[in-house]
Amino acid sequence: MTSPSITLAKRELEDIVSASVYSWSNDRSAVPSPGSLDVFSQRLASDSALRVHLGCSLPSIWPALGRVWSAADASVTADDSEDIAETESAIVSAGKFTRNLVAGVPSNQERVFEMEPHMRRILRHYTSWTFEGQEGAVLVTRILVQAISNIVTDNDNLRTKLWSSYLSVPEEQSILIRLLASKDTRTLLSSVILILNCTHGSNEKMSSFSSTATGYRILVTILDRLEKCLDAPETTEEGKVFELGYTLLSNTFAAGFFPDFYRRLAIKGELVSPPQTTLLKLMDSYLQGSLSPTPAHGGLSRASKKELGCILADLFFSYSAFLHKAIRQFTGEVEDNNQSVGDSELPGASSSPLLPSTSLDLHMPAVCAALVLVVQCIISMSLSEDVEVNVSPEPEQEHGSDSERSTPKFNLKSFLLSVTSPDSKEGLIECLIDDLRQLEAFLPRIQFGKNVDDARGAADADLSETSDNTLGDAASTGADVDTKGFAYLKRDLVRLLGILCHENRDAQGRVRRCGGITVVMNLCTVDERNPYLREHAIFTLRNLLHKNAENQAVVNEIQPMEAWGESGILHDTPAAVGR
Repeated sequence: MTSPSITLAKRELEDIVSASVYSWSNDRSAVPSPGSLDVFSQRLASDSALRVHLGCSLPSIWPALGRVWSAADASVTADDSEDIAETESAIVSAGKFTRNLVAGVPSNQERVFEMEPHMRRILRHYTSWTFEGQEGAVLVTRILVQAISNIVTDNDNLRTKLWSSYLSVPEEQSILIRLLASKDTRTLLSSVILILNCTHGSNEKMSSFSSTATGYRILVTILDRLEKCLDAPETTEEGKVFELGYTLLSNTFAAGFFPDFYRRLAIKGELVSPPQTTLLKLMDSYLQGSLSPTPAHGGLSRASKKELGCILADLFFSYSAFLHKAIRQFTGEVEDNNQSVGDSELPGASSSPLLPSTSLDLHMPAVCAALVLVVQCIISMSLSEDVEVNVSPEPEQEHGSDSERSTPKFNLKSFLLSVTSPDSKEGLIECLIDDLRQLEAFLPRIQFGKNVDDARGAADADLSETSDNTLGDAASTGADVDTKGFAYLKRDLVRLLGILCHENRDAQGRVRRCGGITVVMNLCTVDERNPYLREHAIFTLRNLLHKNAENQAVVNEIQPMEAWGESGILHDTPAAVGR
């Protein structure tokens, strides 16, 4: 049988609540009768006035409710219950009652917060591996997380105390990390809501994701779970987890924490860690949202934009340097066998081991995928900047704090055109052109399911083999690798080039001087790896030639060696001549 102390405490609470509800009821002719906590929980869920009444009624319910949680804590931690199912049922009933009792009533939240340590110890007990997958334990866990979340909702004082308490323990003892690792999606959803409630609107609490060991582990776990829910339909539980997790991270982005988080997520020995890639995906989505006519967030401050622009430029140069060395090593251009491809300085990363010539560096797919995301983030920021310029208010109409108005405006495109690589000292445009030139030589274009140059088939075969080793998928093909690591790279690079050159004669001249015009012209063709590559290349070419006689002269000197077909593909024309 269940422990008498739990049974007696629960019945005592039910009697007190029954009497209190009866005294408050408008129907004075009704005869009071004992009710269950489950019945009262249902009424509390929809009746805010009843919640307030129970919180201040006499006799007080608080001593009895405290005894229920104390008895439950003692029972489960001592493991002295013979009827586990009945004990779990009593805890679930008390949890639902507590969850609904505190909702939106600060005075009730304050009283129940004193009982939170009992709930936390019960949670620690039921989230141990012993109870993994047990239906009763899953329900207890989920209800208690919801109750604790309601205790601190919209209560700054309590959520500060709770968050500090939860992050002060070592990560191996963190109840939040255990909850985020739950296989039950509804428990995971409730756990993300709890963390969101604790950190919302507080830069100090959000900073703990990078400044504390436990907070860092919580961040990594959240990113891991969001990555798994990334493609889930919005109407599913997994989709809801992603939406709430994205909201949580969006709050940190708006507060300017992306650079700190990205550096903190670096893993020694890896050029790009999986959590960093996921964080880039979320930031890319966040920045794309700023282009919406009705953005869901207020956007970045001027200081945050500058810091974000700086780290994105650093990442672009670092990942591009790795890309150049990896391709040159693969094609046999690197003669110094003591020089590792990964020797380029990447934020928070260490060198990768040297691979034999003609072998593709195992880090390359992940770095290329990260480079695509970095470029997409830069594109979104640049386009958003153009929108702001077109609709910017008059100086006297500008909003924001005094410090915000006093901060000089940050122009991303001007910054990108002035910044140089810390290693090669070349500018971003020159580095971008080099990226496109290297990729065009390294990755064959695919047109309608066939490689443009069958002689490059060996490269695709090595890409497929590398994918098998890197991603652990023995069934991977060359196409799989392109989708996972190399897709969209040339398309987004040439798109960024077009944005930087738009109505900027200096940028257009730099492209011409480094031989970039012919590189862009070579991209005006179909490539299944890069949807709409031709369209973006043509648009970029237009920006390079518009009102620029010098660039137009370069194009006029070039005659096609082949004839254009209806599909936009050049076909052999023996009589054609070239430049």
